[in-house]
Amino acid sequence: MDELRPATLRGAYPGMAPERARTGRRYAGQPATCPQCQIATVAARLNIVVLCPNCGCFLHDAYFPHPSHPGPDIEAVHREMLATLCSAGESQRARDRLTRLESLMAGLEHALWTNWPPLLPGESTLWRGAVVDFLRWGLQPGRVVARPPYISATTLALTWAASATQAAARDLADQIAIMGDPWLPARDLVPRWPDAHTGCEAVLSLILDHGIHVGHIPTTMRRNHDPLVLPEAARTIRTAEAVALTTLVAQARNSDLSIRDIHTLHAATINPQVARLAEHITEDVDTYRRLAAHLAFLLDEGLPPLAERREALRNVKMIPHGVIEELPAAAAHTPDAGRLAAAWVWLDATLGRPAGGPHAQMAPRLLLAFDHDMNPEGRLLLRDWWQHHLQLSATVAVDALPRLGRAHGERRVS
Repeated sequence: MDELRPATLRGAYPGMAPERARTGRRYAGQPATCPQCQIATVAARLNIVVLCPNCGCFLHDAYFPHPSHPGPDIEAVHREMLATLCSAGESQRARDRLTRLESLMAGLEHALWTNWPPLLPGESTLWRGAVVDFLRWGLQPGRVVARPPYISATTLALTWAASATQAAARDLADQIAIMGDPWLPARDLVPRWPDAHTGCEAVLSLILDHGIHVGHIPTTMRRNHDPLVLPEAARTIRTAEAVALTTLVAQARNSDLSIRDIHTLHAATINPQVARLAEHITEDVDTYRRLAAHLAFLLDEGLPPLAERREALRNVKMIPHGVIEELPAAAAHTPDAGRLAAAWVWLDATLGRPAGGPHAQMAPRLLLAFDHDMNPEGRLLLRDWWQHHLQLSATVAVDALPRLGRAHGERRVS
């Protein structure tokens, strides 16, 4: 009986509270095993447990080979994490830390690079490369795969210290948001300015030279070949860039816009992290290179009046059935096709994000699947529809002006 006790979850970690995804079950089937002592401990079914509770060796996955390269030294981190895990049943502080840890580990998966964050003590470049390669494969849309222990070990070790406090976790989360989308425009498109001040002045000049106003700025910044809904890893920073660019456009016109003002203008939520990043990223010269590239895209689009489009399309919750019938069969026969088409129209016309639109909470995977099921003719059909709808909306608005004037200008005389 004493030999079996370490193999039970309660025996290995009394007092633990495995309630959340990262600290909860990894496998419904065969768990990871220890290559040394061969104890099939129930604890190995937990995402967060990556070392054998009996001998301290790395647990090995039954389906994905363990890297042969030197890995990080995580014994101390693992020991501290287990102490926190074991106290989570009675300690709110421990539960809060595990919640922060879970969020950071999940976010870092999308932002992990071979050179960022810096390698851990004992971690080889080959180990990090193996982790990055697995995550690039495992994070592909539609792929759901359990994380082998060596993956969780790496993200655990890289985020454990930051999970200790809300402030440290917030700072790392902001870095993760930036590193989740680290592209830079080519030098032949945007020059490399020496510092942030020079970059800011160049972007302000670009705004004035081309007559750009705040109504031209979308609620997020999508590039030419981006999908209709941005990948999750890029959404926060691209929305922050849209907020920062809106602020710059107002500044170029000698106006100051608060976050509340931009929220009203965009009619879309701006969470605290986005607001924080929108201010922070303006200290980096590379931000202005990206903003200049975003402006070049909007200029190529003809500087559409996006604020007006948002106002006109916000309440279009269904596309007429007759239009849906003319779409490709795969799209037309999609359940709830009318609402999906309305959400598609909102994104296509406003160049922004679902927030603020008629179906802000619609699952991105449904929108992307609907877009995939349409051919170029189907997209052109919906595009023609929303352009015609905008023309009608503008005509109705103009026609209403004289009536409103008479209604407010005439005085009833008895």
